Amino acid sequence: MDDNICTTPLSSPYAFLPRIHLYLMVLSLIIPLPKGWLFRAALAGFTTKTAIFAVDAIVHLSHLRRGGSDDGHHALPLELVVTLEMLALACLVAVWLLMVSRTASASGARFLVKGWCVAVAVATVVAFVGVKEMGAHAGRFLTGEEGCKGVIMPRESIFGQFEDGKIAGMGVMGTKIADILRFVGIPGLVFAALTIAFISAKGPAGDLAKSAKTIDLESTPTNFHASPDIIQPKPSILSFAKLVTIFRSLLMGAVPAMCVIVVQRTEMYLFKMRPDVPESEPMASVGQWGVWAATGVVFLGTLLNAAREGMGYTSSGDVGTEKARL
Repeated sequence: MDDNICTTPLSSPYAFLPRIHLYLMVLSLIIPLPKGWLFRAALAGFTTKTAIFAVDAIVHLSHLRRGGSDDGHHALPLELVVTLEMLALACLVAVWLLMVSRTASASGARFLVKGWCVAVAVATVVAFVGVKEMGAHAGRFLTGEEGCKGVIMPRESIFGQFEDGKIAGMGVMGTKIADILRFVGIPGLVFAALTIAFISAKGPAGDLAKSAKTIDLESTPTNFHASPDIIQPKPSILSFAKLVTIFRSLLMGAVPAMCVIVVQRTEMYLFKMRPDVPESEPMASVGQWGVWAATGVVFLGTLLNAAREGMGYTSSGDVGTEKARL
């Protein structure tokens, strides 16, 4: 059996510089920043990019189910691994936004944010199935042909060590693919389920705890304080609120930690690939650094706007001043 794999190179959105750009957007959405400081721009950019990745995951899975490219040649879609990582990060950010962000749950953006949450949650499942499909049928991509339209890579570089049979519990061949599914795919599935659960509960976890306390304070009239039959249910309501608060606190610690694990596992997988991970465009091409140039313009505009507001200038104030002058 040949030890080579025919694989397609990473397209521009999954290349090195755009990946780093996406990681910084994740940081700007999780780390508390001053009010309005890049949050809205980062939220718009992140949701747009990951929504595109959601569509791409469906396209890749459909491509795998058809058995390869249209000419019958089997080429491994390597970027599906990165797609799974990006969508797992999207689910982590979605849970975070539903818990702590008032901007994400504001009336004007609630419908769009919930729609995006559902889309990335479903797409994470699709990407997980796609990567699992790659590992389950790894032999399909083994090739010794000269007609590979992609890049020839050693099989161990992509899949890792092949076992005698499929890896127990994962149903895939190749230790590297199994690690991606364990440390990137499974966390993505867990937080995809949490995303759907939070949306179905009609509110973030923080609001659940707050509503439990509100019900406790407002549902017990003051003139009933002497009745033990009415006061008795109060501890159970408080205990539910405490459990929700503890669960929310655990999630607030788990989300940043899982983001680090997901990024670290994926980047180490790509970093250890020999020869280097194939990319469709070099780092000096506009396809890689273009997103940074656009972010620089947004950052400059946000900085100027923040400085302007710090000096006391606002849009409504300017209009009022002009009217007064007239």
